[in-house]
Amino acid sequence: MKKNNFVRTAEHLPENMPFKKNDIVTYVRYENSEITARDILMLDSIEADGTIKARASIITTESWDTLKVGTEQASRMWEQGSKLRYALNYEIRAMLIALAKKCGI
Repeated sequence: MKKNNFVRTAEHLPENMPFKKNDIVTYVRYENSEITARDILMLDSIEADGTIKARASIITTESWDTLKVGTEQASRMWEQGSKLRYALNYEIRAMLIALAKKCGI
């Protein structure tokens, strides 16, 4: 496992995750060693059952411009074998551009 890549491998969540509220993280889901979902999330909380709640999210499998806001719309169930990590520069930039478009800037 690479540094700051946290993989859910069992019924329990990984320990010692450094993520806190308002961090921008990326949730990556794999099937057959291929990425099937990459969601950029402005983290709100991670529940004990594996639900990742976000204040805002970009669902990149739909479009890099699709922004969803609100914890009900922007939540993901952390599935077994999926990774959570800090967002990369280009992912943060995509979120900022989507937020700017949402605000009409």
